[in-house]
Amino acid sequence: MKNESTKRKRVVGEAPAVPVSSRIPRYEMIPPVAIRALANRFEYGYEIRGGEAWNAGSVDQTVLVNVEWLRTRLAHGIDHALRMMEVLNTATSEGKQALIINASTYQKLSEMQEDAAALMFAGALMVCAADAFKKDSLGDVE
Repeated sequence: MKNESTKRKRVVGEAPAVPVSSRIPRYEMIPPVAIRALANRFEYGYEIRGGEAWNAGSVDQTVLVNVEWLRTRLAHGIDHALRMMEVLNTATSEGKQALIINASTYQKLSEMQEDAAALMFAGALMVCAADAFKKDSLGDVE
C-alpha cells in the first residue's frame, strides 16, 4: 500500500484510473480567441521591433528586471485600457447598455480587440517580470 506522500495527483475531471505525475493548469478554460490575440500581439511586436522585441525567445531577458522599462510598458498598457474605456463610455453615455453595431462601432471593436491584446501582453510581461525579480533575489537570473 502506498503511503500518502507517494500517491500521484490527478487532474480534476480526469478519469479516476488515469493518474498523472503533477497537476497541470486548466488551459482549456482560456478562450482560444484570447490565446490567438495574445500570440498575434507578440508576433506584431516582433514584426515592428525584430530581435529587440521582448518575448519568450528573446536572448536578453534582463529587461524583466529593468524597472524603468517595465514602467514604460505598463504606461503603454494603461493607454490601451483607457482607449477601451472610451469606447464603452461612449456607448453607455448614450443610454445604451450594449453597443449598437454599425460600421463605425465595428471598427472600434476591432481596435478594442487589439487594445485588449496589448493589455494582455502587459499582464504577461508583468507575470514574467515578477518571476524574474523572485529569481533575481535568489541569484538565478540569466
